[in-house]
Amino acid sequence: MNQNTNQAYFLTAAGLRVLISPAIIHLILIHQLCAPSAAQVTEYEVVGSQKPVTAEVGDDVVLPCKVEPPLDVTTRTVEWKCNKTVVHMYKSRSDNPDAQDKKFRTRTSLFRDEMTKGNISLKLVQVNETDAGIYTCYVRKLHDKVKSSTVTLIVAPVQEDKNDELHGNPTTKPKPENSNWYYLLILIIPIVVAVFWTTIRNNKRYKSPNDQGTVKTGQVDDTDPSDNAGNNMENTNITGQNCRGRKAQTGTVW
Repeated sequence: MNQNTNQAYFLTAAGLRVLISPAIIHLILIHQLCAPSAAQVTEYEVVGSQKPVTAEVGDDVVLPCKVEPPLDVTTRTVEWKCNKTVVHMYKSRSDNPDAQDKKFRTRTSLFRDEMTKGNISLKLVQVNETDAGIYTCYVRKLHDKVKSSTVTLIVAPVQEDKNDELHGNPTTKPKPENSNWYYLLILIIPIVVAVFWTTIRNNKRYKSPNDQGTVKTGQVDDTDPSDNAGNNMENTNITGQNCRGRKAQTGTVW
């Protein structure tokens, strides 16, 4: 009888193990799938710009950088460096100008309103040629880790026309606001010259050669033709008298 009891117990225990084991495994799998992994909670990355940022001397630029996934970094320490030079330092919810290099003071700032979304981009104003280089952005205490990324800044020399504008060079000629006026003048000037030249030629054509400049083109002669005939006869008589007088005078001398 004891042997039968032991055999029944053994069969019952084995059956329970067979029934319980799949259920436990199933619960463990559900827990692992539903529970967030440690990597998803603690892993953050600082992402800069793969493309270089280009600016001219005197420009204002933004060096992009952010934390992904978005994280509120207002309580973190954010630091920007160019090589080993401290460009900007943010710590304890405020900027720390004493820690940055003198040539960058009053020229750098962060976007405070967007730092809650992980934006740690740096704004640099009045860029000069010595600012060119590789900038590194550090975020400290990201779950006991220091994350960083780089941004390259290229500074090009200022163009001549822009340089004259910045320094107020009085010799710089202002550019025409509308080039259409220039082409319109090119078309109008030859037309005006042609009309003027045609008018002068017409004046010379209709002007009498015996007029001696007293009668102008377009004036109407109101003199009576009969008066002109009388005047012509008188002029003829006078001419004849003068000729005769001259002859007579000439004959007398002879």
